[in-house]
Amino acid sequence: MYISNLIILQLTLITAFASTELIIFYIIFETTLIPTLIIITRWGAQAERLNAGIYFLFYTLLGSIPLLVAIMGFGSNTGSLALLNIQFTNTIEPTPTNNI
Repeated sequence: MYISNLIILQLTLITAFASTELIIFYIIFETTLIPTLIIITRWGAQAERLNAGIYFLFYTLLGSIPLLVAIMGFGSNTGSLALLNIQFTNTIEPTPTNNI
């Protein structure tokens, strides 16, 4: 069970970082939480491993909400979530009003 969780974790991480769409990256990266949570809560060394797993889950999910908002904002501004299309998007030109 431990080795299979590690294999699933490794496969999902490889899939996440090999994805060419931002939303697929987000979904697969969040999928890596499941085997990581199982590994922490089941094979942790201390008696507090269940609390550590719960804290890990909530802090990671709370940290991923801004990433989802940024991805959705990027998609609405550019019209595409494909990483290959980023090079073709318009850049914001600095003006006195946007302070770039």
